[in-house]
Amino acid sequence: MTLRLLVVEDSERLRRSLSEGLRRSGFTVDVPGDRVAALAQTRAEAYAVIVLDQTHASILSAKDQLPDRIAGLNLGADDYLAKPYAFEE
Repeated sequence: MTLRLLVVEDSERLRRSLSEGLRRSGFTVDVPGDRVAALAQTRAEAYAVIVLDQTHASILSAKDQLPDRIAGLNLGADDYLAKPYAFEE
């Protein structure tokens, strides 16, 4: 089973290069034409990873064990909130 990725990048050249490299690495990659299409795809598909151009990322997950939180942060997330969470958090 291959992981399904969504790549949202506004530069056509970078979008093409990144998606091609990820496909060669064995991933299934969806590349929407714009952000509206990307949002629609996130509602229609379950993605293992979403690659966003220049944005901060927070993980909200039911996986609340320390190794899960460490892995999420090591993968580049700016923050990791485990469910259930306090809204003030």
